[in-house]
Amino acid sequence: MSFLLDFYEFAKNIILYLDLEKSKQILEEAGYKAGSDGIRVSADGTPLAFTVLVRSESPDSQKAARLIKEWFKEVGIDLEVQVIDEGTLTDKIYEGDFDLFIWGWFVDVDPSSILKIMTTDEIMSWSDCFYSNPEYDELFIQQQFTLDPAERQQLIFELQRIVYEDAPYIILSYDPELQAYRTDRFKGWVQNPAGGPVVFTNTIETYEKLEPIN
Repeated sequence: MSFLLDFYEFAKNIILYLDLEKSKQILEEAGYKAGSDGIRVSADGTPLAFTVLVRSESPDSQKAARLIKEWFKEVGIDLEVQVIDEGTLTDKIYEGDFDLFIWGWFVDVDPSSILKIMTTDEIMSWSDCFYSNPEYDELFIQQQFTLDPAERQQLIFELQRIVYEDAPYIILSYDPELQAYRTDRFKGWVQNPAGGPVVFTNTIETYEKLEPIN
């Protein structure tokens, strides 16, 4: 976003909490007044009009964008939803040619995979938010070489806190991972981690131990 305000505070109220009145207050205090068409403008008369990019491969992202568009309209921001394919979206992200976009991440069993995305070294690689925080980078390396599980967990909690407060992403949802498998016809299913999924676990236990029930 190019307009000057605490966008995380604004997005938190309009997207996460759906507090439209608080969102309007934030915009008013930042000096963005509603024009004759209801769209807010800056002091030089520039309207708050932006584009959100969503993938043609993701109907859920498109639905979310349409909802957000209506919420933005109610507080005086014009938001255009542009549906493009993944390849085009990737190009636009790394060219810096975007206002907002909606995408998602799949999290592996070990948290290092998702935590790594936020490190400075991943800019122009896995990082599509271009986030950089030296404290975060240092803690990420430290947790990689920490052997005590409880100590490592505390480092990971601190990494999560930093990302939450700095907000390189606005998290829209956490998708449920639903899996169906036949326990009446096959045995040897292995949940990894304990109580977790049996497929797409990045381990080979299930595939080694699975056998039909005679």
